Amino acid sequence: MKIKNNPQEATTVEVLAFLKDTNLDLQEKGVQYVSIEHLNEFISEIEKALEFPAKKITTMEADVEKYKAAAARVLSIQSQEFERNMEVFRSCIMAGQSALKSIILINGGASVAVLSFMGVVVGKAEAPQAISFLSFSLLLFAIGVFFASVASGFTYLAQVSHADKAVRNEAGFSFWNWAAVSCAILGCLSFFAGVLVSFNGLRCLQVL
Repeated sequence: MKIKNNPQEATTVEVLAFLKDTNLDLQEKGVQYVSIEHLNEFISEIEKALEFPAKKITTMEADVEKYKAAAARVLSIQSQEFERNMEVFRSCIMAGQSALKSIILINGGASVAVLSFMGVVVGKAEAPQAISFLSFSLLLFAIGVFFASVASGFTYLAQVSHADKAVRNEAGFSFWNWAAVSCAILGCLSFFAGVLVSFNGLRCLQVL
């Protein structure tokens, strides 16, 4: 006796239907009993039909677990890389903010110092020329503060262009980033120029 359907594709319902059909077929042919040998052969064929899907499912489950482990490993690596990039990004932001605060501080402090010194030198013979230099240096320090403030605004725009997924624009981020860096550099240059002009003013007073 052979199973009519493919044993590799046999299901429990098909096996039971086959048993029923086989029994009816044997009854119609007048068979009253089945030998033990044929019955064992029949049972072996049924076992093969039921065993293959179980092995196939087990293999599929093992493959799924393997793919899950690989996906989890890749996800873990990507998560670590993302956290590392975010930490570097935060560090850069904090460093940039500290630099801008320093530029504002040194230019603002220099402006206060120049104003205080101008009040002291007023009335001296060399005061007009010295005050001219000191006034110009005061303007340079104020420009330095202005550039640092503008750089802070550009930094905000750069962060918005990079962080907001809805309006992410790498070209815009690069533009605002370089604009902020340029303003910060101009703020530093304004400070150094103001220091040089102040130095010339002090030389007019023969302080140096």
